[in-house]
Amino acid sequence: MDEIIKKEKVLELQREIIEGSGKEYFFVLLLDLEQGQIFSYRQVSVDGKHNSNFCREYENRWCKFLPAYATKMVSEEIIL
Repeated sequence: MDEIIKKEKVLELQREIIEGSGKEYFFVLLLDLEQGQIFSYRQVSVDGKHNSNFCREYENRWCKFLPAYATKMVSEEIIL
């Protein structure tokens, strides 16, 4: 029983951290690096929804999304 309570507390802390961070950003992703998956956790405003749709275009796969995002969405001025 103690193990279940510990896991619930860890999950609650993780949720609080994500929600606290998410208040500052219009788009928050949860990455599962072991599985190569992206989960759109928060998308606010047109920009957030646009980015969330962009993730789905690349099957929510991190290895497909990241290069495409860098090429299509990041300004060259930022890269240089």
